[in-house]
Amino acid sequence: MIACLEDNVKHILDTNNIEVYFWDFPVTVSGVLVKIDGYLFIGINKNHHPNQQHFTLGHELGQFFLQPDKVRLEYYSDENQSPVIKTILLNKLLKHSV
Repeated sequence: MIACLEDNVKHILDTNNIEVYFWDFPVTVSGVLVKIDGYLFIGINKNHHPNQQHFTLGHELGQFFLQPDKVRLEYYSDENQSPVIKTILLNKLLKHSV
């Protein structure tokens, strides 16, 4: 989580059950909005300047509220599917989290 987030941004994230993680993205990727089994995650490039990270967070939140169809990756597991993809994605999220 970004330590210096204002309380209102933290409230928006908490109210909408959105978790923020830092990922080691290529320099050309600032962030991503991901949905796994209905849980929302925002990934932010951990290599970018904090000002860019704040902008990216705002951008991804804007997509969540204004363009919900812009979720970059959406995955739903079901009883007939192997949970391998979900496990890999969650491990990637947690591996690069702060």
